[in-house]
Amino acid sequence: MQELRPGSGWKRCVPLRARCARPPALSSQGTKMKDLRKLGAGFLTSLMLVVCLPLFAIAQDVTGDWYGSMDAGALDLRITIHITETEDGHAATMDVPDQGQAGILLSSFVVEDGAVTFRFDAAGVEYEGRADPGFQSITGTFKQGAQSFPLNFGRTPLAAARGSQEWAQERVTKTEVYIPMRDGTKLFTSYYVPKDTTLTYPILLRRTPYNIEPGGEDRFNMSLMFNADVIERGYILAFQDVRGRYMSEGEFVDVRPIIPDRQSDREIDESTDTWDTIDWLVKNVPLNNGRVGVLGVSYPGFYSTVALPGAHPALKAVSPQAPVTNWFIGDDFHHNGAFFLLDAFSFYSSFGRPRLEPTRRGHGQTWSGQANCFRR
Repeated sequence: MQELRPGSGWKRCVPLRARCARPPALSSQGTKMKDLRKLGAGFLTSLMLVVCLPLFAIAQDVTGDWYGSMDAGALDLRITIHITETEDGHAATMDVPDQGQAGILLSSFVVEDGAVTFRFDAAGVEYEGRADPGFQSITGTFKQGAQSFPLNFGRTPLAAARGSQEWAQERVTKTEVYIPMRDGTKLFTSYYVPKDTTLTYPILLRRTPYNIEPGGEDRFNMSLMFNADVIERGYILAFQDVRGRYMSEGEFVDVRPIIPDRQSDREIDESTDTWDTIDWLVKNVPLNNGRVGVLGVSYPGFYSTVALPGAHPALKAVSPQAPVTNWFIGDDFHHNGAFFLLDAFSFYSSFGRPRLEPTRRGHGQTWSGQANCFRR
């Protein structure tokens, strides 16, 4: 009694009049038969509406919560969309629980003929998908810049993935502190201690200019999602905003030179800051076994390297990976003396902005910032 095109259950139901037309009148039955035919036609029309309208209503009900998981290469990200109906159509917010993000207002959310699209302009995010006729699943692609990932949604909530915020919160306890340096400057530091109190653990320290805790005190450092193995093997993880960056006090100096012959304890460099940090950690962090390793990649690799001159006795291992070393000879900005304008502008247009006061915001480390969650 209706036309439901394959794959287009959201279309308006249309009666097939040719198939539902009244049969020729049977003159031998008289008026009573005509009345029965009218009654039958009315019944069939009513049946068509009863069957068709609920299907239409169910098919168009995109509102509510949608749950998806996206394989972004090095990690799986759960993404939840909350959709509400508005006078102009629909509005939606997005949660990325594995990155500690919630209530992100999408720039647009559109449903048209089964096609589902949304955008989050601040992070350059676009999504294109198609819903099933009953709007119980959406199959599509998540795009951000030049990257694209399959992302499908359903109506069933998903369990926390290994390495996610919830997963980590079940295993480690977070603390934020300010650690005093020898010149009185205090550096913002967070550390994560395993909840198993029957053991003691070595400390892995990462010092960085890239914002260790953009999400706030109640959210975990996003890099924990890449460190599930480290957490499972039993380590205390410590992170620090280097001097003058984000929440730390003091003045920031790019690739701060080491002072080989310090004349007083008030003379500082990244080596002394690392020494003072390690000294505080082994004396104050619970359940540590007095052994510390320092690691970092790229710019944090520089801060790993400078932990070695005059190293603290508790420092047992250092892992500088692709570290920044000498910007004037063969490194990022000067390739054997030739200034690399494209690379320098791309980096310093965000990283080089002055910080007016200690802050957790900046350099695009969160959804609400300038850059995106998958690229730094």
